[in-house]
Amino acid sequence: MSSSLPVIKKIKELENVLSSSFIVVGWMDENGALQTARSNLEYREMTGKKTSASGKEASRALIAATLNYGRQAGTTLEGRSYPAIPARPFMKFAQEIFKRVFPKELRRIMPLYLSGVVTIDAVMKSIGERAKNSVQEAIRTGDYVPLSEKTIKAKGSSTPLIDTGKMVESVSFEIRRY
Repeated sequence: MSSSLPVIKKIKELENVLSSSFIVVGWMDENGALQTARSNLEYREMTGKKTSASGKEASRALIAATLNYGRQAGTTLEGRSYPAIPARPFMKFAQEIFKRVFPKELRRIMPLYLSGVVTIDAVMKSIGERAKNSVQEAIRTGDYVPLSEKTIKAKGSSTPLIDTGKMVESVSFEIRRY
């Protein structure tokens, strides 16, 4: 009898959606630059051989991944050298932030959902926004390896991870259900 109560049905629906969904937060790799870079890295690691420069403009996804995981210095087949970039793991920090804000967001939105004010899609969108905000906060406020003097001179700022602000402002999210 209790399972026929509207509130119980809504709780079960939410539990089902939450347990069969995941949030993807970050940047779309519009031109495949990140995918190409990953393939080249795997090839270099497997064979020890250098790879050609992809010729693709760096997507925000590639830039974010490079900043998050870092990069070893190297040289392309064409002889172009590139410097090492230290890892600044903002996505790990973002996960820590999200773990703190997720329960608060559920406590905030649950009464609205249970009373019928918002839909399940609105609940998921709200959680996705919190995840996106967590990444943006991590980029803006994390304590990361300082920039080199050369980088500070080139960009005119000593703030790691933020140059023009385009990367931090272009974080997006998707709710995927399986």
